[in-house]
Amino acid sequence: MSRISGRPAISTEHVYGLTLRVARWREGAPGTPLLFVNGIGADIAAAAPLLAQMHGREVWTLDMPGVGGSPDALLPYGAPTMAAVLVESAERFGHRQFDLAGFSWGGALAQQRNQRNEVGRVEDGRRAAPEMDVAYVERHGKLLG
Repeated sequence: MSRISGRPAISTEHVYGLTLRVARWREGAPGTPLLFVNGIGADIAAAAPLLAQMHGREVWTLDMPGVGGSPDALLPYGAPTMAAVLVESAERFGHRQFDLAGFSWGGALAQQRNQRNEVGRVEDGRRAAPEMDVAYVERHGKLLG
């Protein structure tokens, strides 16, 4: 029995030499999808209770290399590499635009992603913060449905 809330579709993706475990809730739902990036050491299950409650859109997250179901990277990687991996992964899922949120290191990575000058890809950059802004979620309930 899986400990991941909401029974997401789980897949293994190979992007830029990295093998990543990915969880997707409401795969193919209309609207702008949300990608949530965890902090260092947190696997898919860490944010799953929150992500499973976000209705009306596709939501996905992934295990970073060496965490959860993703094997260690063969070479060191940094935020610019992982930002490129996020964009490539979204494109492989058919998403040219997506909302982005993160917690801790994942929030910093989301900010790195926003600085890559790929205008129009991230729908709402305010959702990328070093820590998940609960007040933002409360003010803009569309994240939660």
